[in-house]
Amino acid sequence: MNAIAQKARTKYNIPLPQWLADCLEIANDPKEDNEEAKLIAQAFEFAYQLHEGQYRRSGEPYIAHPVAVAGLIRDLGGGSAMIAAGFLHDIVEDTDITCEEIEEKFGGSVRHLVEGVTKLSKFNFSSKTERQAENFRRMFLAMAKDIRVI
Repeated sequence: MNAIAQKARTKYNIPLPQWLADCLEIANDPKEDNEEAKLIAQAFEFAYQLHEGQYRRSGEPYIAHPVAVAGLIRDLGGGSAMIAAGFLHDIVEDTDITCEEIEEKFGGSVRHLVEGVTKLSKFNFSSKTERQAENFRRMFLAMAKDIRVI
């Protein structure tokens, strides 16, 4: 583990993949002008703050899941907006943050990606079939707007 990763791990108190530690370092370097790294770092830090103190039943910090999702998206070749959405995909459901606030902070592209993958937990359905149908409807509409939702 290099010094950059160690510094980031100490600040966030969770295991960070090397790519994320490097991204955070680049984004926080005033000499760097890397908008993609800044977007990714901003999304991670926002999600980290919002999920701070939240834990899964396993005892694992909640933020570990969004970090894993963002890492998978990165490994599959996703761009900075997709990686940012990976960090943010649960905050609309799990916090008081709205899609409008996501757009204000991260732009319309990130908002649409987050909306496209947001689950339907805030809605009440009369049956499992109705919930599944609505999930498919939302997925198809989201894919029609932006195929990256897949």
